[in-house]
Amino acid sequence: MTWQEEVKAIAALDELKKRLDPNWSQIQTGAVIGMERSHVNEAVKLNRLMELFPELKDAKSVTQALSWASSKAASVVRQKEVRNNPAQFQTIEEKVWLDDSVEAIKRIPEGTFDLILTDPPFGIGYDRRKAGAASASAYQDDEESYLRILSMAGDLYRVSKPNGWLVWFLGISWYERAKSVFRAVGWTVDEMPLIWVRTAGRCYTARPDRYFARGYDIALHALKGNPEMVIRNRPNVFDFAPVQDRDQILLVERPVELYAEIIKHLTHPGEKVADFFVGSGSSLAAAASLGRDYFGVEIDPERRAVAIKKIEAHLPDVS
Repeated sequence: MTWQEEVKAIAALDELKKRLDPNWSQIQTGAVIGMERSHVNEAVKLNRLMELFPELKDAKSVTQALSWASSKAASVVRQKEVRNNPAQFQTIEEKVWLDDSVEAIKRIPEGTFDLILTDPPFGIGYDRRKAGAASASAYQDDEESYLRILSMAGDLYRVSKPNGWLVWFLGISWYERAKSVFRAVGWTVDEMPLIWVRTAGRCYTARPDRYFARGYDIALHALKGNPEMVIRNRPNVFDFAPVQDRDQILLVERPVELYAEIIKHLTHPGEKVADFFVGSGSSLAAAASLGRDYFGVEIDPERRAVAIKKIEAHLPDVS
């Protein structure tokens, strides 16, 4: 049996025995099938969670499913906390829209943002692969979806200030194509990407028998008009440890410190940073912590709630 079938069978057996005998215990279920009570309890709990969160069935193992479930539960708790404390989070909620970015950006006035710093899905089917992820949320990430996201290039240029910046994280397979798309609408794109070295954490390749494990991610760096960097001569390589698996909410989640370093070099305090794929909120949390104004769009309500909580936690202490 698959782990999903085994979990369902254990839970069904335990439920059937309890219907026949109200005093039946999970210890007795375990004795019947030669399994510790803790494993029976784990199966019963996970079977219920799969009913609440069907995406857990896509996990590769019980351990991974439980890790995903823990992450989902934490997200639900955060979402409820934000909903139940409107006064505390009102200002942040107004700045983080729950919307589809491709459509939402059309309603934003021209020349609004000093820096657009964002990390959209990579357009490489990452939602299907869930490459080695222990706790993450799946998302739509196919080629068609990514081409739709790239169609935002003209609007991104429009909403950028006359002297504005763009940092766009992306998969290496899309780099040349994305450069062409952004240049076609007016962006000046640096030939060299920004490189985030993440070898302090786990590196991954789908073919360890053939390829080296991937230890870096890249971002396209572009500008509109003639902006000047606030801090000059910084290398294009950023070496920050990745978010630990136990703390991850998304498949690709970058550390606040990485975004903060980029923001410090491209903006002054008070200037406005935008992220059109907010995710867990790390980029906007970094902006808030540095005294920058911020704006974001997130299509998923759970992730938006997570982001709002993270931003609130990084607001400067003004007391």
